[in-house]
Amino acid sequence: MALGRGLCTKQEREKCEAEFGENIEWTCANCPKKSRDDLHPYTLKLLGLVNLQGAGYPLHANDLTLEEWTDLARVKTWLEQRREKERLDQWLAIARR
Repeated sequence: MALGRGLCTKQEREKCEAEFGENIEWTCANCPKKSRDDLHPYTLKLLGLVNLQGAGYPLHANDLTLEEWTDLARVKTWLEQRREKERLDQWLAIARR
């Protein structure tokens, strides 16, 4: 967790707990304060595959295991949702002006 690694203060952790409630473990694990070095090598592999696909690299059915394909789909979905949230947040910030 970010608090245990010194990435946030106790007060920041309490604020996140109040805001995210039962989702605190996931939220903490995906905190933007985490650095690339904090990510598991498997996660880095999946993110690299997302980048390769985005660049047009052809992945074929037998290039990955079923588990890897499933995990890759989850990562892509999460990234798309995050990007959509960022776009919406930007739009809302402009609309509030």
